[in-house]
Amino acid sequence: MKAIILAAGKGKRFNEKEIPKPAVNVCGVPLILRNIFFLKKLGLDVVVVGGHKFDRLREILPEDVELIKNNSIERGNAFSVLCAQNKLKGRFLVLMGDHVYTEEFLRKTLNAPANSAIVCKESDLIHTDEATKILAREGKILDIGKEIEEWNYIDTGAFLCEDSIFKTLNDLFCEENHVEWSDVINRSDMNVYENEEPWMDVDMKEDLKKAEDLLMRSLKKDEDGFISRHINRRFSRSITKRLVNFNIEANLISIFSFLLCIASSLFFYGKILWIGGILAQFSSVLDGCDGEIARLKLKESKFGGFLDSILDRYGDAMIMLGMFSLLKFNFLNISILVAALFGSLTISSTAWRFENDFKEKIHTHEGWIRYIPAKRDERMFIIFLGGILGTIWLPAIFWSLFIIAILSNLRIIGRILIARKMRVA
Repeated sequence: MKAIILAAGKGKRFNEKEIPKPAVNVCGVPLILRNIFFLKKLGLDVVVVGGHKFDRLREILPEDVELIKNNSIERGNAFSVLCAQNKLKGRFLVLMGDHVYTEEFLRKTLNAPANSAIVCKESDLIHTDEATKILAREGKILDIGKEIEEWNYIDTGAFLCEDSIFKTLNDLFCEENHVEWSDVINRSDMNVYENEEPWMDVDMKEDLKKAEDLLMRSLKKDEDGFISRHINRRFSRSITKRLVNFNIEANLISIFSFLLCIASSLFFYGKILWIGGILAQFSSVLDGCDGEIARLKLKESKFGGFLDSILDRYGDAMIMLGMFSLLKFNFLNISILVAALFGSLTISSTAWRFENDFKEKIHTHEGWIRYIPAKRDERMFIIFLGGILGTIWLPAIFWSLFIIAILSNLRIIGRILIARKMRVA
């Protein structure tokens, strides 16, 4: 299936003289390239129709994206679709070039039936006064436009069409010289398909900040631990938002996070426990930034994930060895250290091994087990608390390692039982 992105307009209210609005950077990447990246990831071929600042648009588009020029942009955005008639057969997706869509939005959109306008309800991301509204009854569009008084949906700028719509397009252009895409929808027998995943229209420069916030919110991961969801992501997103527009590779962030782990270990060894704890927690926060920057810049790689995973394991071991240096060298303390180390190292490997063997994410099966705080963000927070409390009560170091040993191995046992149940099923 193909997707057509309409990027020919002048975007007068955006007031950008040098480049077309779809080429404006949002979180370090041109707006249109982010949508193209997601579309290609979902298996679609992409056609872009440009017009205003056409050459600047051509400069940034990948070679495998087909670019068509609309030489009559004054005839309305529907003419851009008509320009690509020979390229679009069967089902195809129409997207507005100045909209920010998340991958989740586009993925859900592809589940819509043919001849569907993708719609949503009001949200804080939408300028309702400026938005195109839709009135629908029993799933069918009755009216569409910015000025209609009665409406129950908002147009997201996404439409899943069939090539039969070109008959309507040609009929309208036989009647009128200027046709907007909303005129085509009004004339077509089109359904509505509700999609509440995030998106927004970048209409003015003031919208860029909201678009950045939207993309930042989309960085959360279902498998994030409690500390990551409620504490770390708040800080990591703030750091990422400041770093993403600089030429900083995500792998460099991974390495710096690892160096903080070494520094934390040395401070524990030097008996400056509170600094050791703070550095461990800061390393945990930065551990989220590398992935966030990679995803925002569309530079996720298998090597980056592999490197980050290896450095995390070494970092964990370094910090725990630094903490162990504060304890007496006896059988109990050695046993706790070994259990904490093996638990920490194994908890992550069970996740990727489960996904590799059962083709599903382990966290979707964990149920109440996911509330056992044993993920890396949670372990590092326990170390942070141990460092702070250990400054005034040294046994807190032992108890931190003890808690990590117990919790991580409990969660591993739970995962083994889940895998056994999956095998039997």
